[in-house]
Amino acid sequence: MNKTVNKNISDENGAPMYLSAKEEMVRQIENGALKPHDALPSERVLADRLGISRMTARHALGEVEKSGYAYRKGR
Repeated sequence: MNKTVNKNISDENGAPMYLSAKEEMVRQIENGALKPHDALPSERVLADRLGISRMTARHALGEVEKSGYAYRKGR
């Protein structure tokens, strides 16, 4: 997957990093950069792109799912 994500994720507004990462993913979905049923980036890829830890990326992806913007599909 070769989608680009804004590398300027920060907690300048005082929000936890995972929420900033989640908001970035939601923006990508809402503006059409990620189409319905597209695979989201893996934890590792998201962490590398945003300069965050894999645990933070995992938490962000979980929040995207909880908010209804994504779903998990078994292998």
